[in-house]
Amino acid sequence: MKRFILVTIIGFVLTALAVTGGPQPLASPAAVAECDCGNLETLQIELRNALRLQQAFRNKIPELRGMNRPTSQNALQVFAKGEARRGFEPIPDYKGPAEVDYYPVGRGLHADTNLSSRKDDLCRRDATSESALKEAKEKSACVGIGAATQAHEDFHANFCRRVGFVPYEAMHGADRAQEEVEAYGAQIAVLRAEIAKVLEHTNVRIEFESEVRAQWPPNPAITAEIIEVRSEVSMDRVSASGDMIKLEGQGTQTNNARLEGHCSFTGGLPYTLTSRGTLETDGLEAQIRLTTEGTSPSLKAQCTIEGQTGRGWTMPVNLNSGGNVPVINMPLKNRAEKVFDHSTGEGAKIMAQAGVKLSGQAKIRLILCEQSK
Repeated sequence: MKRFILVTIIGFVLTALAVTGGPQPLASPAAVAECDCGNLETLQIELRNALRLQQAFRNKIPELRGMNRPTSQNALQVFAKGEARRGFEPIPDYKGPAEVDYYPVGRGLHADTNLSSRKDDLCRRDATSESALKEAKEKSACVGIGAATQAHEDFHANFCRRVGFVPYEAMHGADRAQEEVEAYGAQIAVLRAEIAKVLEHTNVRIEFESEVRAQWPPNPAITAEIIEVRSEVSMDRVSASGDMIKLEGQGTQTNNARLEGHCSFTGGLPYTLTSRGTLETDGLEAQIRLTTEGTSPSLKAQCTIEGQTGRGWTMPVNLNSGGNVPVINMPLKNRAEKVFDHSTGEGAKIMAQAGVKLSGQAKIRLILCEQSK
């Protein structure tokens, strides 16, 4: 079964993935490069392609199941070379082999050979497929992509060994398609693990900034209140479970405000709170949650109207955001940004009932590719 290569050319040496059998070709020590944040986009293209191909083979299984064995095998070969690649994203500048076949040595033996009596490893890759795999890894963007390619191809060889060469060759096309689904699963797992490792070694952070203007109903003292919030959360803990990668961290949130009209704040500003964040990702999309913890100080204000001056203050307020935190969805991409319009949010609807009109924007920005020192 052909395995479509999902790799980019920047020469590198492969750090071989530990496998249960089969020769491991050695690459030139001068060519290897560990994946870093500069390879993140390529890793994500590889991941999207592997997910698409996995789903394509999964969707083909019911149709193949209705065919006899020879017809199903032929139909799968045609599908793998054509329709399965629909939506495939090309990898920039890749000049390695367009595809790698898993071709076991037993397949090349003479038809009269008694395969059942042979004691050597009939499932190991033949020289041609071994060479193509080696070249594909050497022309991948970084070690992790090569390791993912190796994991896919090793799944085929190890599956052949597990069931035996003769039964493997006699498999129905639907079972071969399921084998592809599982081989892509092995590849996807390595790609996600590599993305997690890249994120662990960069200074991932979330930046939040907001300015909202609350225009009050007509009154002699205050025309509007402008509230400014700035927050930065550094993600310093990375973990992975199943298909998800989770990052956690904390930082500070700075709060400031000013008044328009005949009043001004005279104390308590600016003040800071603790900001905490989580980012969960499948390697492609990010789900971000931000919370705040702390208590605002007493804010003092002074108003002067027609020569008369008055002063007031607020009580300290616990500003913990609690567990009901909205999820912010955005691409897992360096400097991805999402903008919210305060005039159309739920807060604006609530404040409008009291005659207060909100305007302004909030922005959340994801920083991925600033390497740690």
